[in-house]
Amino acid sequence: MVNHYHQNERHESVVEVHDLSDCFGTQIVHKHLNLDVMHGEILGVVGGSGSGKSVLLRSIVGL
Repeated sequence: MVNHYHQNERHESVVEVHDLSDCFGTQIVHKHLNLDVMHGEILGVVGGSGSGKSVLLRSIVGL
């Protein structure tokens, strides 16, 4: 990933996830996941049906 920041943009993390592990029933969905989204970045979560996209987003927002 290449980040192009303008000189006056903030360089701070707006989403930080550290060492996230999650399961759905007995199936491990995420194991030791780390993620930092910086101010101004756009993040897309892409994957097949049942790959854990919704579980990931719910875990990040605390649902």
